[in-house]
Amino acid sequence: MDTKFSCVGCGGCCTDHHVPLTLLEARQWAADGGNVIVLTE
Repeated sequence: MDTKFSCVGCGGCCTDHHVPLTLLEARQWAADGGNVIVLTE
């Protein structure tokens, strides 16, 4: 099953969650004033 997701920036599904983003999405989120957390293994 292929699930397509496109963030609209509402914050409803990702507030207080660690949601994986592409680099472009993370940059846009940060540019809009959001916090970006980088998790590494």
